[in-house]
Amino acid sequence: MSSAEGKSTVLDLLNKSARYLASKGSRSPRLDAEVLLAGVLGCSRIQLYVGFDRGLSDAEVDSYREAVMRRGRREPVAYITGRKEFMGRDFSVGRGVLVPRPETELLAEKAIEALVGSECANAAEICCGTGAAGITVALEVPGIRMFLSDISDDALETASKNVMKHGLKDRVSVLRGDLLAALPDELKGKLDLVMANPPYIRTGDIDALEPEVSEHEPRMALDGGSDGLLFYRRIAPEAALWLKQGGTVLMEVGYDQAGEVSGMLGACGFGSITSHKDLQGYDRVVAATL
Repeated sequence: MSSAEGKSTVLDLLNKSARYLASKGSRSPRLDAEVLLAGVLGCSRIQLYVGFDRGLSDAEVDSYREAVMRRGRREPVAYITGRKEFMGRDFSVGRGVLVPRPETELLAEKAIEALVGSECANAAEICCGTGAAGITVALEVPGIRMFLSDISDDALETASKNVMKHGLKDRVSVLRGDLLAALPDELKGKLDLVMANPPYIRTGDIDALEPEVSEHEPRMALDGGSDGLLFYRRIAPEAALWLKQGGTVLMEVGYDQAGEVSGMLGACGFGSITSHKDLQGYDRVVAATL
């Protein structure tokens, strides 16, 4: 279908692009096509639906084709558009930073539950990546101070951009450093909450993941060592030192790791250890109280 002026229309491009992306192995070709076109046109997906007959300029078509070609090479949509929605809010995403997952929304939800009603509480998100989870918690619980830490320059740049984007520069600090060692020493033993989505993929499993992950996302944000538990062995004892009595640690884990991570926390003096299932029924978040 083309417009009266002979230009390609929204519907025409979406149909062609969805077929192309399906042939390249996309699991959501129509959705990908729509998100990419909405990004090029600077509109919402809903606006695409009410403007299917709109004709696009040559420049718009060229930009869209380039975006679709990148997606055809299995580059994550978020890297192409530079953004990702997380719990209903828009976050900047760049290459070199892990793309926020729906599973991590559960981590943020449990952190909000643990902190809701708190005043002057101190919380930290380590291995923060984009900072989407920690920033969301800070937005939902206005009385807290949030510290985000990472060792990746790309992550720190992206997290800082998201802090500014959501107007939180006065309550959210972005710190360079290894896990909790990035935080000011005076906070040791005084944190109310530590949350983390550390690398937890087994080293030997990374290359077998979808190309979007194995070929494009940063390996340092994925690789949890030979058994996937490398970072949990470090976080459990560190959290015990940095949390105050009654403080909470929350960690996202791999689909089969909740039992072992729970055991590590118990060995470090944590109690009330529970696991929470994601939408697929996997134990995805482990919570414990000091």
